[in-house]
Amino acid sequence: MKKLASVLKARDSSKDRKRSFKENYANLVYMIPVLAGIFIFTFLPMGVSLYYSFIKMNLLDPSSDTTTFTLENYQNAFSGSGFKEMIHAYYVTFRFTIVVGGISFVGSYIVALLLNQKIRGMKTFRILYYTPCLIPAIASSLLWNGLTKETGYFNLILTKIGLEPYSFYSDNSTVFLTQLLLSGWGFSGGMIMWLAQFKNIPNDLYEDAKLAGAGYFSQLFHITIPLSTSMIFYNLIMSIIGNLQTFSSYAAYLEFNQPDDLKFVGLLIYISAYKDYDISYASALSWILFLVIGVLTFIVMKTSNKWVYYAEEN
Repeated sequence: MKKLASVLKARDSSKDRKRSFKENYANLVYMIPVLAGIFIFTFLPMGVSLYYSFIKMNLLDPSSDTTTFTLENYQNAFSGSGFKEMIHAYYVTFRFTIVVGGISFVGSYIVALLLNQKIRGMKTFRILYYTPCLIPAIASSLLWNGLTKETGYFNLILTKIGLEPYSFYSDNSTVFLTQLLLSGWGFSGGMIMWLAQFKNIPNDLYEDAKLAGAGYFSQLFHITIPLSTSMIFYNLIMSIIGNLQTFSSYAAYLEFNQPDDLKFVGLLIYISAYKDYDISYASALSWILFLVIGVLTFIVMKTSNKWVYYAEEN
């Protein structure tokens, strides 16, 4: 009897799977292009770069050994001049992530609070404020390069009014200050996410707080911010991932010979691959960056239960 029951159960399970497949056939067909794109443009390049990181492949060196596995690329990254160069690149990248990225993170939140006010014409202003995000990254870099280079429009204006030209991105002493001054360019991108989160906060909470005599800042720190922590968590994760992969700061990648304080990890990888043509070393640097991002993301996710609040569903 037990054997018969197990056979009947297996048959029913098989029928359920067939029925489920028939019901979801169309969904599976629509998923094929997405899954194929993820495999071709994400997992396959990752696998190839991992393979390259364990061989010696330099496009300028015909004697490169592409068949023998070695740890030489990782050893070069953690020793000698390669280690110093990598540490400096991580210093520049982390400084950008913490300071400039932090200003953009907090600044976009403050701007979203201001744009969340119920004032006539605010919707139109939101659209205008979001316009910079519609400019593609390459076009944005070309724009800032034209504005900030030695013969750019900003320096043209400065010389016209009798002031000395400013070096902007061409000198280590001014690179970081320029990044700070131009960090507001990215405020509008995060603003949309914050506004969407604010709309999900029940108005009843604000009305009850007003009846209890709570002012604006009391509502901000006891309602708005706590109920925004889920979006803060998401934006923090995306900010870490995005800023640590910073390839350029507006005009950094237009030339190889950039100031040292503008050489991010992403730019170091780019130079290794497309200037030195050392594909294997660039792949090793990429995987080191991948592990760094993974560790930081894991730490943020593990500590999120202590400060992220999720509203309970009724």
